[in-house]
Amino acid sequence: MMVSSVHSICKQGYYVAIISTTVETNNPHQEIEGALELCGKIKEKFITITERYVSNGKGTDGLFISNSFDATSHFENETENVLKLYTEITGKQLDLENLPEDVDE
Repeated sequence: MMVSSVHSICKQGYYVAIISTTVETNNPHQEIEGALELCGKIKEKFITITERYVSNGKGTDGLFISNSFDATSHFENETENVLKLYTEITGKQLDLENLPEDVDE
C-alpha cells in the first residue's frame, strides 16, 4: 500500500509505502527485499516484526479475546474478527442494514 501528501500524511513529493507479510523463513528482511526494490530510493525505513496471536475462540467468564492484527494492510480480517466477537458476545449477528438516520444531518 502506498499513500502520499494527497492523504495528508507526508510532505508534498514524498510517499509512504507499507510493506507487510507473514514471515515464512528465518530471514524476514530478505523476504521483503523484492518489494523494497520496487520502492526505489528510500529516505528512511522502519522494519518491525511482531508475533501474531490467535484466540482459541472460547470466551469464558465473560472474557473474549480477539486475534492480533495480521499482515493485511486494510484491516479486512480485523473487521471479520470484530464481527465474530460481537456475535460471540451478544449471541446474534450485527445487522448494519436499515440503520436509523442521524437526526443531526
